[in-house]
Amino acid sequence: MTTDTLTQSDRLLRRASLSIPGGVNTAKRRPRPQVCVRQGEGGYIEDLDGRRLIDHHAAYGAVLLGHGYPPQVRRVAEAIERGVLYGLGVTEAETELAEKIVAHVPCAERVLLCGSGSEATFHALRVARAVTGRAKIVKFQGAYHGFHDYVARNYLSREPFSAGVLEAALDETLVCEFNDLASVERAFEQAVGEVAAIITEPIVQNEASLMPRPGCLQGLGSR
Repeated sequence: MTTDTLTQSDRLLRRASLSIPGGVNTAKRRPRPQVCVRQGEGGYIEDLDGRRLIDHHAAYGAVLLGHGYPPQVRRVAEAIERGVLYGLGVTEAETELAEKIVAHVPCAERVLLCGSGSEATFHALRVARAVTGRAKIVKFQGAYHGFHDYVARNYLSREPFSAGVLEAALDETLVCEFNDLASVERAFEQAVGEVAAIITEPIVQNEASLMPRPGCLQGLGSR
């Protein structure tokens, strides 16, 4: 590809690669063909080359209301005017959010708010280990639960996410097949009294959105 045939997205990716490893801040953000975003509006994004694309991706589900939703923009602006980040104590808004989650999620007796999904699953697994006094966890092939070493294996492939993942952490992570309760039973039989928790997505969204078969989630809950 010559310089003359480069798109604006190609040019930005080349520029970004000089200061960002690989040109993107996670490898999952480098699709083919390359898309470098100029802006988003509602359910659409516009790339640097002027293409208007339907945003089916929605930041892995995080952008539920679309881009630039006026009521959301207004409330965020109002919040920032009162302060950005305090680093101590608690705010009324945090408390109201936690109360709403507790009211609507039957299993949530109390809530710890986190800045990312990886942080949330890291804390959840640490709590499970603390409560049970056990070390091992069970996850499923193709399920994604964050980038930390506890779960950094058997996502897009059957290998660790990357070099540098602790072997000791991988050894404590047992991998089963989703919708296969027999494989879960085998894992528990092979590690009797050692499993602290099973972690799963109710729908394995990152593995072609695998739906649970009837009885699957109930079977996991009975463990």
